[in-house]
Amino acid sequence: FTIYSKKKKSLLTAILLGLVVYMFWFLTYFVNSLALGAGLTLADVFKVGPMTQIATMIPLSIAGIGLREGAFMGLLDSLGVVQGASSAARSAMMLSATMVYFVSISVNIFGAIIFLTRRTDYKRQMEEMRKSRAGN
Repeated sequence: FTIYSKKKKSLLTAILLGLVVYMFWFLTYFVNSLALGAGLTLADVFKVGPMTQIATMIPLSIAGIGLREGAFMGLLDSLGVVQGASSAARSAMMLSATMVYFVSISVNIFGAIIFLTRRTDYKRQMEEMRKSRAGN
C-alpha cells in the first residue's frame, strides 16, 4: 500500500475493478447453475460465492481443484439448499462449481498468450521508476 499512498485514485480503481471481477465470477456460478438446472438462486450464489473463492486460495490442491467444489457444496448445505434437492440437482450444483474453473481457464488463456508474447524491457522500466522516485 505504500506505493499507492500517493495514488489513491489508482488504488480505488483497482479495488473497484476487483469487485467487478468477483461479481462476474458469482454470475458465472449462477449462470452455470441455471444452464445445468441446479435450481440455485442468485442470492444463494452471492451468499456462498465469497467463501468459495477464498477456499480456492488455500494451497492444498492445484488451482483449488476439489476445494472449490467442496466449499461450494458444503456452504450450500449449510444454507439448507442441498437437503431438499434431487440427486440430479445436487450433481448439477457440483458441476456448476467445476465449470467455473473451466470458464476461468478459457478466459485466462488469452491473458497467458498476451503475457508470453509481449515484448518489454524490465530493466529499463525499473530504472525509469527509480529515477522518478528519486526526483520526487
